[in-house]
Amino acid sequence: MAQLRAVLAILRIDPDGFRIDGNGAADRDRDVEQAALVGLLYGLFDGQLRQAIAAGARDDAVRVALSSSRILGGRNQIEQAGFDAQRLQDRINVLAEGSTAQPVPVLLDAAAHAAAAAEALLLLTRDPHGADSETHWQTALADLAGAYHLANDEHAGQANIRTQPLR
Repeated sequence: MAQLRAVLAILRIDPDGFRIDGNGAADRDRDVEQAALVGLLYGLFDGQLRQAIAAGARDDAVRVALSSSRILGGRNQIEQAGFDAQRLQDRINVLAEGSTAQPVPVLLDAAAHAAAAAEALLLLTRDPHGADSETHWQTALADLAGAYHLANDEHAGQANIRTQPLR
């Protein structure tokens, strides 16, 4: 924890200046605090990476960024991609909480479904025929169908009239 605070201090970021979302006394739980500090660093570096990719030749920059992340080793790239998909869902849900103007909430809901489908498909890459595979297949298909129907209905200017869920 001290190392994370030291890195933030070097970057001139005061972690105490940021609100930690949580539920009361658990806010100061060691795991929650660690997640909050790492989240601050992740957000900072994610923003820097996004700027670097936007400034360069996008395809080359993305390829270099992804290959350089493999240097850290010990990380399963599929597990990391699954974590990124879950994090994307969480970020979309946070965006949706503050959105009230149509069609933004519907489109964000469709995006969250697509991210959930990506997570389920990534889980399937481990063992597409294993014990939990049928659950993951059903989740992926339902979320893909949900994303499609939400986006299609919004595009058509209707709310669940033209398309029906797949059965």
